[in-house]
Amino acid sequence: MKETRKLYSEDLRRLCIQKGWYTNGSNEEYQLMLTLADKCVNVKSDDIVGFARDILIHSDTEYPLESICFEVAKICNSFFKQGGEKL
Repeated sequence: MKETRKLYSEDLRRLCIQKGWYTNGSNEEYQLMLTLADKCVNVKSDDIVGFARDILIHSDTEYPLESICFEVAKICNSFFKQGGEKL
């Protein structure tokens, strides 16, 4: 089995609205983050940390980086595909 994770920009936007995040970023910075989410083919841990850091930098929040990472990871969608190998 192979797992692929996808982060949709609409889910990321909804999360930021719900948590009151990204209130200190410009529209261009916010749009760039959302565009990067849509372009990310298989979201890795480093990608989640990158999105979380971007959110933290542009937010007035009490959430530590680790908690933002957890919240971003929760909204990722996982897809599983069976490869050609036999189990």
